[in-house]
Amino acid sequence: MNDLLCGSDPEKHQVRRAFSRAAARYDGLASLQRRIAERLLSHLGDPALQPSRVLDLGTGTGYCLPRLGLRFPQAQLIAVDLAEGMLHQLRKSRVVGRDPWLVNGDAERLPLAGDSVDLLLSNLALQWCPNLPQALGECARVLVPGGLMVFSTFCTGTLCELRRAWAAVDGYSHVNRFRSAAEVRAALAEAGLLAVRVEQDSNVITYPDVFALMQELRGLGASNRTANRCRTLTGKQRLLGMARRYQAQYPGAEGGIQASFEILAVAATRP
Repeated sequence: MNDLLCGSDPEKHQVRRAFSRAAARYDGLASLQRRIAERLLSHLGDPALQPSRVLDLGTGTGYCLPRLGLRFPQAQLIAVDLAEGMLHQLRKSRVVGRDPWLVNGDAERLPLAGDSVDLLLSNLALQWCPNLPQALGECARVLVPGGLMVFSTFCTGTLCELRRAWAAVDGYSHVNRFRSAAEVRAALAEAGLLAVRVEQDSNVITYPDVFALMQELRGLGASNRTANRCRTLTGKQRLLGMARRYQAQYPGAEGGIQASFEILAVAATRP
């Protein structure tokens, strides 16, 4: 695999640590992520699509890899993730029938040679990149001319209920910021990628209470990384006040609460 390696990973300690810590319990919590992955994979049914190298960017614990292997049995699979813990979990689980190339790397500085990948798939990973145009530019760089990229990302409106409930009790940012569809389109254009399809899908999930929602987010490694986040422990009264407001404004079935997740599914090519 040495012919693909170039450069080194930048330090992103907090994100890397959060997802590495989440690796062992990730699969037990990631039902939404799996559903979105299946939708993304369903867009790869064109029989004319026969890549020789396929990159799963932000592979996590490797849910997409065996499915990519079945769809493209002759292709070399490459799995890249920022979190060493995720790759370690992938190795232990042996979810892939044949060995993919596992690479610990950052989407904003991919340790892969240019023009080396025919198909790039990324499921719910790019929202964690502070510089999306740079990450998409790296994707364009490693794609061969005419190569295809399909990805999903959370967008504006995701966790809007949690954001509003917190805003009512303090001035800190408690929820990550997600980009709009227009921002994603602009980033694609800046990266030199041609958008073929951009689809938005709404998912509303019911949780027993807001604490179950927050526990799942922490368990998935999706912790708040915004600059204006509270750097000290949140007071019990503020937390309870937020929970009461959430329950009152966004009730779900059987006494639970609702949480919104807005997903963009994108297909783009390198001209």
